[in-house]
Amino acid sequence: MCGQRRRAVIEVGPSNAGLAVLRDGEEEFSYDIRARAYHPLAFAFPELKAADERRQMRVEVILRGVSR
Repeated sequence: MCGQRRRAVIEVGPSNAGLAVLRDGEEEFSYDIRARAYHPLAFAFPELKAADERRQMRVEVILRGVSR
């Protein structure tokens, strides 16, 4: 972003991160990345969930805003 009047702002949390790109001080676009843990079959068949079953990790990317 050198020489383009843009600046990146990064926010980091315990299970998420966000990136906002500012152009001349105005937000040009931003998105969040969030970690989610799921039990493989628990959403459809909760009675089948084993007590020792490991969670599967997934990542969601959410577009927060885009200026035109």
